[in-house]
Amino acid sequence: MPRKKKLDKVINKRELVVISVLLLVIVLTTFWNDAAIDEQVSIKTPPPITNQPSSTPPQNQSENHEINNQPIPPTEPPLGPPQAVDFSFTLSDDLNYEMCCGLIPSSVEIVGTAVIENTGNIIARNVKITLELFLNDGSRIKISGEDSLTRGIGDIGVGEKKNENVEFVIGLLDGYNIQNQGATAIFNIDSDEKSEKYESHFSVPDEELV
Repeated sequence: MPRKKKLDKVINKRELVVISVLLLVIVLTTFWNDAAIDEQVSIKTPPPITNQPSSTPPQNQSENHEINNQPIPPTEPPLGPPQAVDFSFTLSDDLNYEMCCGLIPSSVEIVGTAVIENTGNIIARNVKITLELFLNDGSRIKISGEDSLTRGIGDIGVGEKKNENVEFVIGLLDGYNIQNQGATAIFNIDSDEKSEKYESHFSVPDEELV
């Protein structure tokens, strides 16, 4: 009997050791799992958002362009009036007619005054005027045997006027035709910058071709 009791005590001690070891393992395992869960929660939880003002000062437009590597577009100056040449043209109404030449007149000389003005805002350069004559039925009238008569005037400044004598000779028969049905004088004004056309209607009075 004493031997059996001694064996029972040894067995009880071993059971206590085993139980203690198991409890220690359980405690350590629980502590380890809790620590791992806390670490995962701390990693996944974002930091709290605060409303503290940023210490970085605001950047102006030029700094933003420099950061984005985009140059600042230049400011275009306001547009002024367009630079252009413009003409104003008038032909005197009091044209002079003279039959010539010799005992038996064969032609008519017509003399008048034309006024050309540059109403633009730049100089008109190398201005010239070309004259053409047509009867009212559309027939061309020769001027000194040519289809047209051209004269150089030169440069005309801004706001400048030039008075030009208009002298041309037509055949006597053309003079009578003008007297009967009237005619149109076409003045083509050309410069390096612009070309314009003006028309003037006239007739030869009856008393001029007698």
